[in-house]
Amino acid sequence: MKVLKYFESLDFKVFHSEFIIDCSKGECVFIYLFEKVNLPKIKKILGPKVTMKDSISKFLEKRDIYFIEGDRVCSYETRRVTKISQIYKIGIKDLEEMINKDISFVKKLRILR
Repeated sequence: MKVLKYFESLDFKVFHSEFIIDCSKGECVFIYLFEKVNLPKIKKILGPKVTMKDSISKFLEKRDIYFIEGDRVCSYETRRVTKISQIYKIGIKDLEEMINKDISFVKKLRILR
């Protein structure tokens, strides 16, 4: 599901998820349980192996600072979102864009904590 992929793209690991439909109320409920709800501001990016010259060049085009760890070129990156609560501010249009489906029939979006 694209919502799950969205969470994972922000480095929030989901260890359990459920989807409940209550037709009598016309509601859909997504339940996600996260490994962590807060992440560090900085994350380490593992780049290519030091023997992959072309890949290293592409990796370094986007980064000013890098370091070697083991057999890999690495860098640090600042996360856009560090708290799961920042995602709770998502709106119907945002969700529609994430799942790439018309959900204009949805009248209210409520995310439970």
